[in-house]
Amino acid sequence: MIKRENVTIQENYNVTCSDPFTRSTAPNINQPCDGISRIYYEDFSEPGFYSVLVTNGNIACPLIVTIETANGTTIERTVPFRWAFYIDDLEKISVRCAENPESTCTGILNINKTFRFCNGPILDKEQNYAKSRKD
Repeated sequence: MIKRENVTIQENYNVTCSDPFTRSTAPNINQPCDGISRIYYEDFSEPGFYSVLVTNGNIACPLIVTIETANGTTIERTVPFRWAFYIDDLEKISVRCAENPESTCTGILNINKTFRFCNGPILDKEQNYAKSRKD
């Protein structure tokens, strides 16, 4: 059963939204330390709120995580052991491992996406956002 609540966006607009849903995935990282970036997560659905925990399983091989958001922001971080972050509108996570070609880079990504299903009038801002996600 989905519980619904009304949210007022402006005086003339009422939107009905479900309770938040959470979806999780935990892909394993396992790649050579060859400096090549590989995509481990990509989201083509509606925006949401993400919590991500990255764990480096081999400190002999620096694990470099690249985060890309729907608005074009790119964040790159070297993860010596563990890194947790929260972000809106995550689009892609890729991993690059470098500096030790004899080693294998291992680890895990724990990704949790929280989102709601809403219905109501489509506002200009939402139409423009949806159009930009399709391009």
